[in-house]
Amino acid sequence: MNVDNSFLTLGKYKYKHNKRKNKDEEYLNEQENYFTESFKVILGHYENIYAEFVSLLLSQKNIDRNLLGDFVGFETQRRESYGKSNKNHVIVDLILLFSKGKILCEHKIDQEEGDNQICNLLNTGHYVSYISKNYESLSEKYLNDNKFLGHFRWYEIYRIIE
Repeated sequence: MNVDNSFLTLGKYKYKHNKRKNKDEEYLNEQENYFTESFKVILGHYENIYAEFVSLLLSQKNIDRNLLGDFVGFETQRRESYGKSNKNHVIVDLILLFSKGKILCEHKIDQEEGDNQICNLLNTGHYVSYISKNYESLSEKYLNDNKFLGHFRWYEIYRIIE
């Protein structure tokens, strides 16, 4: 798998390791972006972790991995358009690109879902996974949507990395 230079990729973010909860909210997005880029590097360097990660994402809805086609690559912090006019867009943390589709991954570290964030991701027509540190109660409409792969916790991802 082709991966960007780790130092160049991570160097563009202002990671503040000693962020104080609820005091330094402006750094939450930077930490989330730094974490996402770090995770992308891990997925790019370790095919077995990537394969297990995709299997986990597809497991709750029992989706056959072959429906997505061949793996093409990763994108981070990319704009995805939705709606008839394509004037609306959402920024996606991590996109897994396949020859026949995409999985959009929304990552949360110390925040909860933004206003209509999952709904907007689902409006793109691609598969969507929501990964957070904490438990959150999500709308039933997401859980019943065939394109919503599920709400995953970071501890599930850590088990794969170990």
